[in-house]
Amino acid sequence: MGAGPAVRSHEDPANDPVRTVRVLNRRFGGWSVWYGSATGRWWALAPRWGHGLVGLIEAGSAEELVLRMNQIEMAHLFASGRRPDGSDEAPDHPGPSSLDEAAQR
Repeated sequence: MGAGPAVRSHEDPANDPVRTVRVLNRRFGGWSVWYGSATGRWWALAPRWGHGLVGLIEAGSAEELVLRMNQIEMAHLFASGRRPDGSDEAPDHPGPSSLDEAAQR
């Protein structure tokens, strides 16, 4: 039985919120991502196209934020009838499924 994706807490020295924010802002173009050092929460403001679906989202981890952002992007792609590659087929998966996968792109 395989383990799920590793979720890192903000106390883990291997997890650098500044680097993670850079990776996510680069990977999810149009989104504004940040880590709230006072709240210990991860935040993202959806691109303009997403404001009909959602505006501001928050999560307890970067992994959770990636999952929520992917859900919103998938909903947008299904609603628009587009795939990330420009074809008309419904998308299978618009973005990375984990923070590690986002960093590799």
